[in-house]
Amino acid sequence: MWEPNDSPHSRPVLFTDVSNADGGYLTAHGLVYSWISQYFGEGTPLFETESRSKYIEALAPDEHTMLINKSDVEQIVNLGMKTIILLPYKVRLLEENGASVASL
Repeated sequence: MWEPNDSPHSRPVLFTDVSNADGGYLTAHGLVYSWISQYFGEGTPLFETESRSKYIEALAPDEHTMLINKSDVEQIVNLGMKTIILLPYKVRLLEENGASVASL
């Protein structure tokens, strides 16, 4: 991403337009990238995941799981004994016990 800030020529963006006085804040995309860097960094082994829905993606190392709803409708995800509802286009970061760390 050579133009990672909010400008008319770059989508999706990582942070708001720095040419504005109130710019430089992470966008939702930027926050997801920061989660990937923090919880799924270089060398982190990922477990193979399986989804019955083509609209759900999961990243799962041993301590956290990131669930991604790629659709415009609510999705129900069963993760072990836990049922999780993901709203349209939402991302949720979970601890290994299924507790929510963060959600967008």
